Amino acid sequence: MGANGNQALIAGNSIHTHMPTPGCVYAIHMHEDAHPDIRDNTIYLTDTGNRGILEEDHVSRPTALLANRFYAPRSNAALYIDHLGAVDPQLITSVGALNALPGVPTVGGNTFAVVAAAP
Repeated sequence: MGANGNQALIAGNSIHTHMPTPGCVYAIHMHEDAHPDIRDNTIYLTDTGNRGILEEDHVSRPTALLANRFYAPRSNAALYIDHLGAVDPQLITSVGALNALPGVPTVGGNTFAVVAAAP
């Protein structure tokens, strides 16, 4: 799912990723200068190459990141790829770090659980 611009609302979706070979898949991809409101989504990352939310570059950042539920078969899944102020992207694998993401005006209530199959 991709987002452009400042008015995008990504809410109430059930997103299941599937890994093509080779490469990786992002559940939500914020394109250049996107500032979406991302809330109340269920995101299931099925493979090691699947990733949650991607900032395409250092100018993309959500205006809200609230109550999203992440599920993956492994505990170190990449929930968020952070480009803000960094030359190299930072992979955020902890829900605590995600709920404290700097530069997001409204953030919190996101959860993560390890599951063997899609909920």
